[in-house]
Amino acid sequence: GAFSGEDSHTHRGDEFLYVLSEKMAMKVDENEYVLWPGDSICFRSDLPHQWCNLDKKPCCVIWVTTPPYF
Repeated sequence: GAFSGEDSHTHRGDEFLYVLSEKMAMKVDENEYVLWPGDSICFRSDLPHQWCNLDKKPCCVIWVTTPPYF
């Protein structure tokens, strides 16, 4: 897959993201997804999750977390 190492995150809450341009990969728990423009995903933030850009250009997404996480 597109992922290596132990760079996954966990925290309380929920997350939603919508891909605007390029493509990216998400790993939530043990499931991997390739997301293209127009795709979205929603998941519980207490599940281990990580992401990576699959293109040379920056991937643009709308990413919403609740409660806010930063």
